[in-house]
Amino acid sequence: MTQQVLHRRLIAGDMTIVLESIDDVTLIIEDQAHVASLVATVKVVVTRPQQVVHVVVLSLAAGSRTIHLEMMVTGEGAQAFLAVVTVAHATNHKTIVTKMQNNGRHTRGYIEQRGLVMARSHVDFKSGGQIFAGAVGADAQQTSRLLMLDETATGSVDPILLIDENDVLAGHAASVGQVNQTQLLYLLSRGIAMNLAQQLVTRGFMAPALVSLSTTMQQKVFTELEEAMSGETSASR
Repeated sequence: MTQQVLHRRLIAGDMTIVLESIDDVTLIIEDQAHVASLVATVKVVVTRPQQVVHVVVLSLAAGSRTIHLEMMVTGEGAQAFLAVVTVAHATNHKTIVTKMQNNGRHTRGYIEQRGLVMARSHVDFKSGGQIFAGAVGADAQQTSRLLMLDETATGSVDPILLIDENDVLAGHAASVGQVNQTQLLYLLSRGIAMNLAQQLVTRGFMAPALVSLSTTMQQKVFTELEEAMSGETSASR
């Protein structure tokens, strides 16, 4: 089986990516634009039978964003995994809309979203899973979680499932909350400094959305997240 890692930059406007000739691919889409606001739409089409596609969208740059992400899975037995990692800096507003469409027999379509929300910022996660008629044996799952790092941070999670076939699996999970104090206190009781303890808890929170990335790429993401957290703490002093 051919395995490949592809990199794309998130750009303003519409982008469609059709993955036909690769059996196993991880597509990393990074938001690196240093702009105050950006609106982007990305559509990924998975047509090859038994194909396995991981799409990881990293929106870590400062600035407000409206991002629409859509995956269409048509190849029989194909598997599509859409992961989103985002951080909203002070006063930023990010809206991320994800949609997974199972339109083939025995397809799998999973959405995994994680967001860090800083002081005075806001994140909306809107996720949708759709199973078309005839997609027998399809599996559509979605998880969206937001972690608030300040009392002034706000956010919402809005999942939806649209199912037009009987013999399928489907489900969703969602949460919006603050740092787990039990975990934090345990680390502090072991002599770990507060800043490091918060970083460790944050890493554990974000990890499920990064499992398809290499160790090197995961470390890069964690470093960027921790730099954002450190900068936010300094600015609030």
